[in-house]
Amino acid sequence: MKKLLAGLFLACGLLSAEGTQYRFSKGEKQEYTLELVGCSTYAFETQREEKSDIFVQTRLLFIPEQTDGETTLVKVEPRRTLIRIGKNLLEDTTFSETMTSPTFGIYLMAINRQGNITKVEPISSGTINILRLLEIMPHFPAPELKPGTTWKQTLPALNFPGLTLGELEFTYTLTSLSQKKAAGMIVGNQLLRKKKQEKGITASLQGRNIAKGFFIFDCQAGQLEEFSGDFTVFLQNLFVLPGSPERSVAQKTSLPIRVNVNFTLSLKRQIP
Repeated sequence: MKKLLAGLFLACGLLSAEGTQYRFSKGEKQEYTLELVGCSTYAFETQREEKSDIFVQTRLLFIPEQTDGETTLVKVEPRRTLIRIGKNLLEDTTFSETMTSPTFGIYLMAINRQGNITKVEPISSGTINILRLLEIMPHFPAPELKPGTTWKQTLPALNFPGLTLGELEFTYTLTSLSQKKAAGMIVGNQLLRKKKQEKGITASLQGRNIAKGFFIFDCQAGQLEEFSGDFTVFLQNLFVLPGSPERSVAQKTSLPIRVNVNFTLSLKRQIP
């Protein structure tokens, strides 16, 4: 009877979330190559744009520390890291197999079976928390999945020069599912609006978040096999400064700023 029911579910293209859940075993390391390639432009309204090319490549070593079956504590060590901003080489540890990245540091993350990162603690802090990018990994909903299932996820706030951008929202769609593999796509088309006032300065932000990508999940291993996506964020920022108290009539000053960020992000599992 159980075999008959399982066959019916497979025939309908429906599997339990057990097949699309992350699994970690203590002592079994997982290794991924993370690569980010893109550029950013930044300019005041009356000035010429300043452009910076960005290239980041690092090997992320996932080391399970302990698990209760539902949540696993995983130590994340970035190794063999190369970071280049424009013509400036910020870090190159590709010559060493064991040296960790001083820029990214080492973190302990708690991740549940759906792929949600529920807690992050620094072991050795770096200047950039790379685990924020891992939030892009698919968080599979429960209890059932089938092709066509959609859900939404958000990336935590990203920091840009002079401002903090709110959460970026994306829609995930499962396109195919079998006992061996699950595949899906990610799309972003979000209108961004934010207004904040502090110490007399009003900051208004508007723009758009656009994204398109795909992911492949290894259901048998309980591991993400590959993720890749193209991301674009357009921002128009307006800072309104208070007038000078020396003037008899206070006159506010506006400072418009444009920020555009385009990058391709990929995360690919490495098989030893």
